[in-house]
Amino acid sequence: MKDRKNNDENRFANHTEAKRKDLINLKHTIDHNKEIFQAKVNKKKFDDEKKKQALIDETNEIIARGENPNFFIPRKIKLEEYEQMKK
Repeated sequence: MKDRKNNDENRFANHTEAKRKDLINLKHTIDHNKEIFQAKVNKKKFDDEKKKQALIDETNEIIARGENPNFFIPRKIKLEEYEQMKK
């Protein structure tokens, strides 16, 4: 009777330990995925800010030449979109 009880307790302890390890591994995986996702979000924000700054710089350059940026920038954007579609 004691052996049977000890066997049951050992099986339960092993099962509980396995579940605990699985949960810890799952938590580590979730944390890792959060870090990867946050890095991608930060990179996208950085790229967007870089594009905005480039557009502002280009607008200022066109104004410095004495030309209308509302004419040249949309044309440039459409041309870039067309080039992307060709690829």
